[in-house]
Amino acid sequence: MYVKYFNLFRQKNKFKQGIIGFSCIYFRISIRFMSLLLILNGCAKMAPPQGGPVDQVSPSVTSSIPVNDALFLPKDSFIEVQFSENMDRESTEQAIFLSPKDKMKMSWKGDKLRLYVDFQMDTTYLLMIGSAARDLRGNVMEDPFQVAFSTGGQLNSGSLRGSVYRVDRSDKIPSTVEVLVYDLKYFSGQNSFAEPRYRTQCLIGEQYNFSRLAPGEYRIIAFEDSNRNGSPDAKEWIAIPSYDVEVKDSLSYVSDLILVQRLRSEVLLKNVVASHSRNLSLFL
Repeated sequence: MYVKYFNLFRQKNKFKQGIIGFSCIYFRISIRFMSLLLILNGCAKMAPPQGGPVDQVSPSVTSSIPVNDALFLPKDSFIEVQFSENMDRESTEQAIFLSPKDKMKMSWKGDKLRLYVDFQMDTTYLLMIGSAARDLRGNVMEDPFQVAFSTGGQLNSGSLRGSVYRVDRSDKIPSTVEVLVYDLKYFSGQNSFAEPRYRTQCLIGEQYNFSRLAPGEYRIIAFEDSNRNGSPDAKEWIAIPSYDVEVKDSLSYVSDLILVQRLRSEVLLKNVVASHSRNLSLFL
């Protein structure tokens, strides 16, 4: 009887020792696992931020359909512009100008933009994408893009070039300037609110350039469109040259357009319109 009881006591004692031993092993493993998690967590916090350096590269146009100076473009064709990266669509669409101005629909697919236009026959077209076009990081296009093509067998050969500065020469400000070119043959002497024949954007202190213009006499206006409403407002810098420009079948240079700002605020400039071939109407 004693032997049987003693053997039963030894078995129970071994069972308790086994439980205690297993608990100690589990406790050690738990401590080591928690320590490993703390080490890994500390390493993760010390790692540099992911994603690489901030994108500061200006976007650009890498290709277009049609190519520059293309002829005999079919009337049912479309325009396709390939950018170097994905663009901010709103700012890019606002920076696109087509001359002559026709009905136009835009469609995006990634970094490609398609424009569907109701083209006219035997017409030279000039597509401009100004400096206000931005990528998703807010970087602007430093160099405006333009492509000329014709639905007929020949292209206009006139061109126009000039620069825009501020009167105080504070040209380091990365601001976009609207440059409007009016064809004076479309004005009969009465005030007209017609759209400019050509339009582009450039940065202050940089050159603007128009190619493939029709021969004629033009009036140029430049202004800093701070509120992006497409017209010169009272507090915006504006440049109005003292003479018009005649464009022939060659390159025409324009003297620097100097932006000035009004000092008196009690008179409000509401609009500027090239009315008569020799007059410029200011609406106050």
